[in-house]
Amino acid sequence: MEDAARTDTLHAVRNENSTTHPHISNPTSEPSSPAQLLNVAGLSTRVAKTGACVPGPDQAPYLVLTNTLRRLIESNTWPPGHHVPSRDRLVAEYDVTPAVARRGRQGAPAYVRGPIPRQPFRRFPTPEASEPGKATSTTELARGDIATRLRIEPGETVIRTDYQFRGTGQPERLLTSCEPMAVVGKSAVVLPESGPHAGIGVIARLAILDVTIDHITEDVGARTSTARESRILGLAQNATVLVVERTHFDTNHRPVETADIVTAAERWRLRRELPPAS
Repeated sequence: MEDAARTDTLHAVRNENSTTHPHISNPTSEPSSPAQLLNVAGLSTRVAKTGACVPGPDQAPYLVLTNTLRRLIESNTWPPGHHVPSRDRLVAEYDVTPAVARRGRQGAPAYVRGPIPRQPFRRFPTPEASEPGKATSTTELARGDIATRLRIEPGETVIRTDYQFRGTGQPERLLTSCEPMAVVGKSAVVLPESGPHAGIGVIARLAILDVTIDHITEDVGARTSTARESRILGLAQNATVLVVERTHFDTNHRPVETADIVTAAERWRLRRELPPAS
């Protein structure tokens, strides 16, 4: 399927530091940010004005309560499986107004979630280290951002391939690749995962067309997940995801493939490798 990382200096690696990322979860979704953690418990931005949760002059009140709950989890005062107090109890114990408490999720009991199993650090993406996933290809008209990245006119035809990569039994990473039809059209490699050259990767496929890849760029950012991404990756709504915009360039500096790679931010962290100073 997709090419593994080769000489990249910026990698995403699995996040092993699970002890610093405890969560409160419910049976249908898991929070991925302090604000979501608080909302699962039925709260938003108003917390206690007295007691252990007095906010500092520069600290958001909701973070004070979030950190209080986190400390209970980290100290194992609330072990995995512990039932988080009801909204009424939290209102009473932390002096949160009933109006604020009612903004929480109705009818969804919350429990402390155990650490997420994480494998040792490894480069990302590495398809050969992932379980086989789904791959579907279609033709579509390039929208504005894809056209800009491929330096083609909006509305030109591209081959779009959507991948789902699995790592621990469930999809852990989504990849959407677009290639200009002007480059791969009317050839035996037009479909990345079909035909005689299926699954050999971008670089090897394009080499068959005498297109040599000169370099690859990766722009890394973060945003909230779409509804589709949350559903496939098993994330809470509006969870934070890492997005890598990857583009292959040929020896004429022409972009011949571009892709969006999406994975949950809580499951990976970035590592940058630099040569020693000369």
